[in-house]
Amino acid sequence: MKTSATRSAQSGFTLTEVMLVLVVGAILLGSSLALYNQMRNSSGHTNAWQRVLALQTTVEDIAVAKNGNYPTIDELRTVWKARRPADYATSPWGGPALGGGSASESKDGIKGGTREADDHSDDRTNVGDSGILYYYHLAPNEIDGFLTFADLAKGGDKTQTRFYMVSIADSNGDRYYYVTGAQPKTGGQVEGEVGD
Repeated sequence: MKTSATRSAQSGFTLTEVMLVLVVGAILLGSSLALYNQMRNSSGHTNAWQRVLALQTTVEDIAVAKNGNYPTIDELRTVWKARRPADYATSPWGGPALGGGSASESKDGIKGGTREADDHSDDRTNVGDSGILYYYHLAPNEIDGFLTFADLAKGGDKTQTRFYMVSIADSNGDRYYYVTGAQPKTGGQVEGEVGD
């Protein structure tokens, strides 16, 4: 019986080659996931802004129908659910808009109520309120006052509104994002008032 003095060359990959392929694959996967998350957040921000503007339009429409009286939170919730069923209690960043407070506060994905005319820029949303819409309106006896809130979309700068404020909780669910409402102009007049 004769044995071959030379061994045939083995085919396949070395451990170094396999590890190199795995590292390159992990890098590509990590960068594609980061890009996906960035695009998802960007899309969520656009959807959030559109919802805030739609909520503001709804508030104004109700006020016109009520001869200039802004709606209560319950009136707004009822109209919002009828007009925007796809946005009802859903977050623009994906999933349900879950509130960190009680179920009655988060009802229909809108929190709010009557607030006093003041600087509320230190206020935060409830932790976990991602995608919850907010609506605050002034009491009838404070209608000449202003609501002031910090707007995370503007780097935390203050936004001052008259009569009411609408906003949305950011994707982390702890700050007001895209604060808007009836905007004061210089000289005390408000945009949209008669004679503007």
